[in-house]
Parts: sequence; structure tokens; C-alpha cells
Amino acid sequence: MYGETEIAKPKQVTVPRDSQISEDALTIDGYYPETLSLGAKIAQNGQEIVFRYKAVQSWEYTVKYRIKDTNTQVPGSTDETGSTSDQNIMITF
Repeated sequence: MYGETEIAKPKQVTVPRDSQISEDALTIDGYYPETLSLGAKIAQNGQEIVFRYKAVQSWEYTVKYRIKDTNTQVPGSTDETGSTSDQNIMITF
């Protein structure tokens, strides 16, 4: 679910009552789950396990190489642009 929007088809499984089960979140392009795995004790018919997802957000960035205390570009360098998203946790340059 993304908000109240269904972004994947539901999966239905039959298990004995009082079973302890664990389900992993699906990989869905453009979204990431708030929780990677959920466990539950199935105590009643029709019980649901709902994974909540957030839309991936991306940003553009520019890396500039400048001489200290000036806005002069370092000779031989070029500005570099790239993109990142809230799924990326580190940028190395």
C-alpha cells in the first residue's frame, strides 16, 4: 500500500489457525517498504498483513572543484552532475 493505494496484487495463503508466520516485503520499482519483513500470529480467518510503502524521491546534485577562497575552477577539472535518491545512503566522490 502507498497511502491507501494498492501498488501490488495481494497474496492469499492458507495456514492453520494460531500459526506464527513471517512475510517479506515485495520489491516494487519506485517504492520502498517502511518495514522489510512482518510477522504475525494468525488467529482468525481473513486476517491481513499490510506492508506500507513510500515513493522514492530523487535529487540532482553538482560537484564543483574550486580553488580555496575563490570561485575559480581547479585547472583540468570539470563539474560533475549526478542524481541520488532517498534509497541511497552514501555518495562517494
